[in-house]
Amino acid sequence: MTATADQPLPAAADALRAALLSAAARRLGLVVAEVDLRVTGLLDGSAERVEPEPVEVRPAPAENAAGRAAESVNGVAALTGVLGAAVHTGADQVRVELATESGHRALDVARAVREAVGDAVEGRPPVAVLVTAVAEEAPAG
Repeated sequence: MTATADQPLPAAADALRAALLSAAARRLGLVVAEVDLRVTGLLDGSAERVEPEPVEVRPAPAENAAGRAAESVNGVAALTGVLGAAVHTGADQVRVELATESGHRALDVARAVREAVGDAVEGRPPVAVLVTAVAEEAPAG
């Protein structure tokens, strides 16, 4: 983290920890036990609030039953292909990459996708879901 001299570093770190813990619970549905921070810089003057850049989600097509099942789950904004194919089917498992819609907790969406894909694939293999983004609005595609 980078901080300013406007407030003591422990106070700035505590505020950032609280924000990260809250975002993990509210936006992602995750229970986080601890947030470890490292101060990497001290800025002169007061910091201006900088809005984060919107995440660009590049939709990938659903090319098989697993992809169509994942895409149909409420809260899935799009399948993505950050690490390769959006749906990777191995000998004994399936991996699905996707972006969730911002109004849905990522953990809940991932669980629903695991269930839907497991039901759609013969033999009901283990399903791993990788959330690559939380989209603010549905991507075009």
